[in-house]
Amino acid sequence: MGDFELRDARSGDEPAIRHVVNTVLAEFGFNADPSGEDSDLDDIARSYLEPGGAFRVLVSASGEIVGCAGLRPIASGAGELRKMYILPVARGRGWGRQLLLELLAHARRNGLRQLELETHSKLGTARALYRSLGFVEITRDDLSDRCDLAMEVQL
Repeated sequence: MGDFELRDARSGDEPAIRHVVNTVLAEFGFNADPSGEDSDLDDIARSYLEPGGAFRVLVSASGEIVGCAGLRPIASGAGELRKMYILPVARGRGWGRQLLLELLAHARRNGLRQLELETHSKLGTARALYRSLGFVEITRDDLSDRCDLAMEVQL
């Protein structure tokens, strides 16, 4: 897996993170929503780095951000996994699994007992990854516009 590394997002990464998110959304036929659903990308620290939260990026050997994922607490003992996207150049190498494992470990260390996420049924590889790490589909009425499935895992 040596051509890439995971690190915490830092101030100034927002444009590169937004590029990753927008690129993957377009690849699967979804529209970005910079003033709504994706406004959390304007300020990663404010949106994710409160106590218990995290935002990790996958960086290529040349320093380009090619993947990302965030975790933020949403209620006592519960968190939400958001913005998990990886560009094609880094897919199929185990980085998505590693990214998710790191966020699950972070959640446990910070006292979260449950994580939720939203996804879409046409993202089969992502759903298979989530299921392989214990996520199960749940019913929710308040899904974002570009998602048709919710999943959760008990930690």
